[in-house]
Amino acid sequence: MCVQFLQDKELLPSLNDNNNRCTKVRNNKECGGILKKCERTSKKRNSYGIFKKYISFKCSKRGCQTYCSIRKQNQFFSYLDLNNRCHSNLSLTEIMELVWHWTHLVPVHQVVQFTGRSKNTVVDWFNLCRDVAIYKFDKRSKLGGKDVIVQIDESLFKGKRKYNRGRLRCGDIRPNEVTENDTDDSDDTEDNNINNTVGAKNYGTQKRDKATLLPIIKNEVELGSIIHSDEWRAYSSLNNEGYIHSTVNHQKWFIDPDTNANTQTIECLWKIVKKRYEIKVNGASPLLPRQLKEDWWRSLHPNKQTIFDEFLSDMKDAFMT
Repeated sequence: MCVQFLQDKELLPSLNDNNNRCTKVRNNKECGGILKKCERTSKKRNSYGIFKKYISFKCSKRGCQTYCSIRKQNQFFSYLDLNNRCHSNLSLTEIMELVWHWTHLVPVHQVVQFTGRSKNTVVDWFNLCRDVAIYKFDKRSKLGGKDVIVQIDESLFKGKRKYNRGRLRCGDIRPNEVTENDTDDSDDTEDNNINNTVGAKNYGTQKRDKATLLPIIKNEVELGSIIHSDEWRAYSSLNNEGYIHSTVNHQKWFIDPDTNANTQTIECLWKIVKKRYEIKVNGASPLLPRQLKEDWWRSLHPNKQTIFDEFLSDMKDAFMT
């Protein structure tokens, strides 16, 4: 059933397609024989003690008759050893179960309990799922456009103590000890289209000065867009760069009464991201850039009822092209 489901999603080759050819090389020549469907017996047993059966390809050319996994054309499902053979210990059903858990944000420790897989296995497959989101991020388009509002701001992604107890973290620096040119800040700049929060983008930087933030904005936001931000001086020249820039003074109000400029939406998104990856508790991990790209992908697919199918569609673009 799982094989048929993945074939319907075009994530596995059709078993009756004569275009499936054997790629085994012998004497510097590729076989090229037609691969036919066959059923093989696994060395593993099911819960009833019976050896499992699985579907595979077999070369029909006389003298070859090499077996080939149906996963080979989709690298997402295959683990290739040094001999270029598929040695994934998980069945397609078990892999799709892990994919479903990742798309629905099930915590790793709960997935370990539900599936019986080791923590390392679950983390590895979750990271592979994140590769699909990163692939789509690399193919992204710019935000904004004429009469479209884009909110921009920066936030510190570092851990912080609670009740001044425990060891000091990088986020515990007192405000009067931080200067505007401090190069030890680990800031993250986010750009977000306020209309239905489409395309919330996150970028990790070491500085938040003009030389760092302006190239990101110009690369990610269409010229002529309406940009809302606070009065951080790195944004002061946006009107000269082809944008319609409005600011809000957070010392006076959250929403500017004259221009209606605000950064409410983007600041709400930060709270969600920091809570999801436990930034304040554990601090930012080395995977933070990948996690932020995953969060951008999830902002494009807010519907929990369809996110699994949408992920499979993106997987097809990433691994089947």
